[in-house]
Amino acid sequence: MANANGDAAPEREDICQVLARIVRAIEALKPGQAERVQDPLRRNLLKKA
Repeated sequence: MANANGDAAPEREDICQVLARIVRAIEALKPGQAERVQDPLRRNLLKKA
C-alpha cells in the first residue's frame, strides 16, 4: 500500500522486516535446510534446460 506521498506504508515495511527476521531465525535453527531444498530444485532446472 502507498500513502498520499507514494511512499510504502510503514506497516507494510514492518511486515517485511518481521518476515525477514522469521526467515533468518528458521535458517539459524535448521542449518543446511536451504541447501537441501535448493539442490533438488537446481537438478530439476538443469534437467529442463
